[in-house]
Amino acid sequence: MLSHPDDILIIINRDICLVPEATAIIRAYMDTHNIDSCFAKRIDIITTRLLTFHDIKDAPEYEGIDLFAFRPSASCINELSRVDLMLGRGIWDNFWADKAKNKLPYNVCYHLPHESEWLTQSGVEGNLFNCNSISENQSPDTMGIEKYGPYFKDLK
Repeated sequence: MLSHPDDILIIINRDICLVPEATAIIRAYMDTHNIDSCFAKRIDIITTRLLTFHDIKDAPEYEGIDLFAFRPSASCINELSRVDLMLGRGIWDNFWADKAKNKLPYNVCYHLPHESEWLTQSGVEGNLFNCNSISENQSPDTMGIEKYGPYFKDLK
């Protein structure tokens, strides 16, 4: 995996759909800006068909972050791999975005709204686990790129 400098590792939540043009848009953005990592927010939409970039390009983005892209040269990968987090639970995406630093300014992923597991017992436990793991590695007050503000305090 990631054997060529131009390879891109894309990590998404399991309930996220990518538009067919996503990889080309991500690659072009990273090449144009000479960056080795980025993140993207999703949009929430109800649909019964696969969507294209044209279908979602002007839709309002959702607060959460659901896509991360890394080149082999991304130095933040080592730092991210040292912090034990439950992906898909609270605040992991904010922590990763803070390290990836570059927000993709295009809608390339979408999510079909569904009932959330965040408020179930396992969801709350996962959110607290992430909050504690991040607090051991970084003060939430220093996370500047994307953060939910009061959400982090509510988890403590």
